[in-house]
Amino acid sequence: MSLQPPISDMYTAPGDIPLTSYRADLHIHTAASPCAATDMTPSAIIAAAHEAGLDVIAIADHNTTSNVAAVQAAAIAADAGMTVLPGMEIASAEEAHILGIFPDLQSADDAAAEFQGLHPHASSHLDVVATVALVHSRGGLAIAAHVDRGAFSVLSQLGHFPREARFDGVEVSRRIPSGASQLERYAAFGLPLVGSSDSHFLDEIGTMHTELVLAEPSHTELMLAFAGKRGRSVSRA
Repeated sequence: MSLQPPISDMYTAPGDIPLTSYRADLHIHTAASPCAATDMTPSAIIAAAHEAGLDVIAIADHNTTSNVAAVQAAAIAADAGMTVLPGMEIASAEEAHILGIFPDLQSADDAAAEFQGLHPHASSHLDVVATVALVHSRGGLAIAAHVDRGAFSVLSQLGHFPREARFDGVEVSRRIPSGASQLERYAAFGLPLVGSSDSHFLDEIGTMHTELVLAEPSHTELMLAFAGKRGRSVSRA
């Protein structure tokens, strides 16, 4: 029986394109989210993410993208070698939280314009299906946020997993440890499982992460990974 290589090893995709494993935390809040600590500033987030050994992060404040550009600028200023993806955590009309990860800041801002003037903790006028459709219309990935939680998840708010919404992935919170039997329930939805910190405090960043196998840390590669195409992959650590 042959042994599988460790996740940190180099991979090769069809066509001899080299693939590498990246550590990602795709759900980080900044001080633009009222529930986050005031010291969740751009430079502090980058420093904490670097300390946690992360290669890719996504900024996902509630109903806004207002701090994404500042975190991206902080990563460049720190020469951190870190990819900062634009994201947003959207509360649907049913109060289910949906994580959108967008290809660029303009696409993220276009999606955020739908919620202009909405309080960060308020639910929007779009139901779950329409929210996912909005994210997709801006070229983004839609992930069912913290699906295991007893509040503000699609399961808690709808009572079932809405396959008709066509989510791209399912986030299981850091409350569920790796290898836990509960993960089988969420894997049964047939979508990639994501592990994110959903950090609101600096010491939470990177406490749970996702392993991405990609040719490069870009949104285009992330799309391929969530689709399971060309050797790219997503796995909850």
